[in-house]
Amino acid sequence: MADTGVKANELVHALFNTKEEGKRVNSPNIIYDALTGVHVDHETGEIIENDESAMNEIIAGLKTKEKVIIEHIAFELKKTQAFTDFLKSEEKRIYKDRKTIEDRLLRAKTNIIKILEYNGQRVAEGHTSKLKVNYSKRLLLTCEAHQLPEEYQTITTTIEPNKVHLKAALKDGVDIPDVEIKEFKSLTIR
Repeated sequence: MADTGVKANELVHALFNTKEEGKRVNSPNIIYDALTGVHVDHETGEIIENDESAMNEIIAGLKTKEKVIIEHIAFELKKTQAFTDFLKSEEKRIYKDRKTIEDRLLRAKTNIIKILEYNGQRVAEGHTSKLKVNYSKRLLLTCEAHQLPEEYQTITTTIEPNKVHLKAALKDGVDIPDVEIKEFKSLTIR
Protein backbone atom coordinates (compact mmCIF):
# COMPACT_ATOMS: atom_id res chain seq x y z
CA MET A 1 0.00 0.00 0.00
CA ALA A 2 1.22 3.50 -0.77
CA ASP A 3 2.71 5.58 2.06
CA THR A 4 0.19 8.35 1.37
CA GLY A 5 -2.79 6.07 2.08
CA VAL A 6 -4.49 5.48 5.41
CA LYS A 7 -2.67 3.02 7.64
CA ALA A 8 -3.65 1.38 10.91
CA ASN A 9 -0.85 3.10 12.83
CA GLU A 10 -2.06 6.48 11.50
CA LEU A 11 -5.49 5.61 12.82
CA VAL A 12 -4.15 4.72 16.27
CA HIS A 13 -2.10 7.96 16.35
CA ALA A 14 -5.18 9.90 15.32
CA LEU A 15 -7.36 8.32 17.97
CA PHE A 16 -4.98 9.32 20.73
CA ASN A 17 -4.42 12.84 19.33
CA THR A 18 -0.72 12.40 18.70
CA LYS A 19 1.15 14.78 16.45
CA GLU A 20 2.50 13.73 13.11
CA GLU A 21 4.87 15.98 11.16
CA GLY A 22 4.06 18.92 13.46
CA LYS A 23 0.30 18.89 12.93
CA ARG A 24 -2.65 17.13 14.49
CA VAL A 25 -4.05 14.17 12.57
CA ASN A 26 -7.69 14.54 11.59
CA SER A 27 -9.06 11.33 13.13
CA PRO A 28 -12.66 11.41 11.84
CA ASN A 29 -11.49 11.75 8.23
CA ILE A 30 -8.92 8.97 8.59
CA ILE A 31 -11.48 6.62 10.16
CA TYR A 32 -14.14 7.39 7.57
CA ASP A 33 -11.75 7.12 4.65
CA ALA A 34 -10.44 3.80 5.91
CA LEU A 35 -13.90 2.36 6.46
CA THR A 36 -15.12 3.39 3.02
CA GLY A 37 -11.95 2.07 1.38
CA VAL A 38 -11.12 5.46 -0.12
CA HIS A 39 -7.67 6.92 0.46
CA VAL A 40 -7.54 10.69 0.53
CA ASP A 41 -4.60 13.06 0.77
CA HIS A 42 -5.84 15.15 3.69
CA GLU A 43 -3.78 18.17 2.67
CA THR A 44 -5.10 18.41 -0.90
CA GLY A 45 -8.35 16.44 -0.58
CA GLU A 46 -7.34 14.37 -3.64
CA ILE A 47 -8.45 10.73 -3.81
CA ILE A 48 -5.33 8.62 -4.04
CA GLU A 49 -6.69 5.08 -4.46
CA ASN A 50 -9.77 3.01 -3.78
CA ASP A 51 -9.27 -0.49 -2.36
CA GLU A 52 -9.97 -2.65 0.66
CA SER A 53 -6.43 -2.87 2.05
CA ALA A 54 -7.01 -0.01 4.50
CA MET A 55 -10.15 -1.70 5.78
CA ASN A 56 -8.19 -4.88 6.44
CA GLU A 57 -5.58 -2.89 8.38
CA ILE A 58 -8.31 -1.23 10.43
CA ILE A 59 -9.81 -4.60 11.33
CA ALA A 60 -6.36 -5.82 12.41
CA GLY A 61 -5.87 -2.64 14.45
CA LEU A 62 -9.16 -3.15 16.27
CA LYS A 63 -7.62 -5.88 18.41
CA THR A 64 -5.24 -3.49 20.18
CA LYS A 65 -7.40 -0.49 21.04
CA GLU A 66 -10.79 -2.05 20.34
CA LYS A 67 -13.16 -0.08 22.57
CA VAL A 68 -11.73 3.36 21.80
CA ILE A 69 -11.63 2.67 18.08
CA ILE A 70 -15.19 1.31 18.08
CA GLU A 71 -16.39 4.47 19.86
CA HIS A 72 -14.78 6.65 17.19
CA ILE A 73 -16.15 4.52 14.37
CA ALA A 74 -19.65 4.55 15.88
CA PHE A 75 -19.42 8.33 16.32
CA GLU A 76 -18.50 8.83 12.65
CA LEU A 77 -21.28 6.55 11.46
CA LYS A 78 -23.85 8.27 13.69
CA LYS A 79 -22.68 11.69 12.50
CA THR A 80 -22.94 10.63 8.86
CA GLN A 81 -26.42 9.14 9.43
CA ALA A 82 -27.57 12.32 11.20
CA PHE A 83 -26.31 14.44 8.32
CA THR A 84 -28.13 12.18 5.82
CA ASP A 85 -31.36 12.47 7.84
CA PHE A 86 -30.94 16.25 7.97
CA LEU A 87 -30.52 16.39 4.18
CA LYS A 88 -33.67 14.28 3.70
CA SER A 89 -35.70 16.64 5.91
CA GLU A 90 -34.27 19.63 4.03
CA GLU A 91 -35.28 18.04 0.71
CA LYS A 92 -38.87 17.73 1.97
CA ARG A 93 -38.90 21.30 3.28
CA ILE A 94 -37.43 22.70 0.07
CA TYR A 95 -39.94 20.71 -2.01
CA LYS A 96 -42.85 22.17 0.02
CA ASP A 97 -41.42 25.69 -0.32
CA ARG A 98 -40.99 25.23 -4.08
CA LYS A 99 -44.58 23.99 -4.47
CA THR A 100 -45.88 26.98 -2.46
CA ILE A 101 -43.93 29.44 -4.60
CA GLU A 102 -45.02 27.71 -7.83
CA ASP A 103 -48.68 27.91 -6.72
CA ARG A 104 -48.33 31.61 -5.87
CA LEU A 105 -46.68 32.26 -9.25
CA LEU A 106 -49.49 30.45 -11.09
CA ARG A 107 -52.15 32.47 -9.19
CA ALA A 108 -50.32 35.71 -9.96
CA LYS A 109 -50.09 34.88 -13.69
CA THR A 110 -53.76 33.87 -13.79
CA ASN A 111 -54.79 37.14 -12.13
CA ILE A 112 -52.64 39.22 -14.51
CA ILE A 113 -54.26 37.46 -17.49
CA LYS A 114 -57.72 38.24 -16.06
CA ILE A 115 -56.80 41.90 -15.57
CA LEU A 116 -55.40 42.24 -19.10
CA GLU A 117 -58.42 40.52 -20.66
CA TYR A 118 -60.81 42.67 -18.59
CA ASN A 119 -59.11 45.77 -20.02
CA GLY A 120 -59.18 44.33 -23.54
CA GLN A 121 -55.40 43.98 -23.77
CA ARG A 122 -53.15 41.13 -24.85
CA VAL A 123 -49.90 43.00 -24.18
CA ALA A 124 -48.74 45.35 -21.42
CA GLU A 125 -45.35 47.02 -21.74
CA GLY A 126 -43.10 48.60 -19.16
CA HIS A 127 -39.73 50.32 -19.64
CA THR A 128 -37.76 47.09 -20.08
CA SER A 129 -40.33 44.30 -19.70
CA LYS A 130 -43.40 43.13 -21.54
CA LEU A 131 -46.34 40.99 -20.38
CA LYS A 132 -48.13 39.17 -23.18
CA VAL A 133 -51.08 36.80 -23.05
CA ASN A 134 -50.38 33.80 -25.28
CA TYR A 135 -53.18 31.56 -26.48
CA SER A 136 -52.65 27.89 -27.20
CA LYS A 137 -54.90 24.88 -27.60
CA ARG A 138 -54.50 21.88 -25.34
CA LEU A 139 -56.36 18.61 -25.12
CA LEU A 140 -58.71 18.39 -22.15
CA LEU A 141 -60.20 15.01 -21.24
CA THR A 142 -63.49 15.06 -19.36
CA CYS A 143 -63.63 11.27 -19.06
CA GLU A 144 -61.30 8.46 -18.01
CA ALA A 145 -58.89 7.12 -20.65
CA HIS A 146 -60.46 3.64 -20.63
CA GLN A 147 -63.82 5.20 -21.70
CA LEU A 148 -62.34 6.43 -24.99
CA PRO A 149 -62.64 4.33 -28.17
CA GLU A 150 -59.71 1.86 -28.53
CA GLU A 151 -58.13 3.67 -31.49
CA TYR A 152 -57.54 6.66 -29.18
CA GLN A 153 -55.98 4.68 -26.34
CA THR A 154 -52.44 3.62 -25.61
CA ILE A 155 -52.34 0.54 -23.42
CA THR A 156 -49.32 -0.10 -21.22
CA THR A 157 -48.79 -3.09 -18.96
CA THR A 158 -46.56 -3.18 -15.92
CA ILE A 159 -45.39 -6.55 -14.66
CA GLU A 160 -43.94 -6.71 -11.17
CA PRO A 161 -42.89 -9.74 -9.13
CA ASN A 162 -45.18 -10.83 -6.31
CA LYS A 163 -42.47 -11.03 -3.67
CA VAL A 164 -44.72 -12.42 -0.94
CA HIS A 165 -45.77 -15.41 -3.06
CA LEU A 166 -42.24 -15.94 -4.40
CA LYS A 167 -40.75 -15.97 -0.89
CA ALA A 168 -43.42 -18.38 0.37
CA ALA A 169 -42.87 -20.73 -2.59
CA LEU A 170 -39.09 -20.75 -2.10
CA LYS A 171 -39.53 -21.50 1.62
CA ASP A 172 -41.81 -24.43 0.66
CA GLY A 173 -39.03 -25.84 -1.52
CA VAL A 174 -40.30 -24.84 -4.96
CA ASP A 175 -37.44 -24.33 -7.44
CA ILE A 176 -37.96 -21.06 -9.34
CA PRO A 177 -35.30 -20.17 -11.93
CA ASP A 178 -33.44 -16.87 -11.38
CA VAL A 179 -35.00 -16.37 -7.94
CA GLU A 180 -33.34 -16.95 -4.59
CA ILE A 181 -33.58 -15.77 -1.02
CA LYS A 182 -30.43 -13.92 -0.09
CA GLU A 183 -29.40 -12.82 3.37
CA PHE A 184 -28.43 -9.18 3.73
CA LYS A 185 -26.53 -7.63 6.60
CA SER A 186 -26.97 -4.27 8.24
CA LEU A 187 -25.26 -2.46 11.08
CA THR A 188 -27.10 -1.01 14.07
CA ILE A 189 -25.41 1.87 15.87
CA ARG A 190 -26.50 2.79 19.40
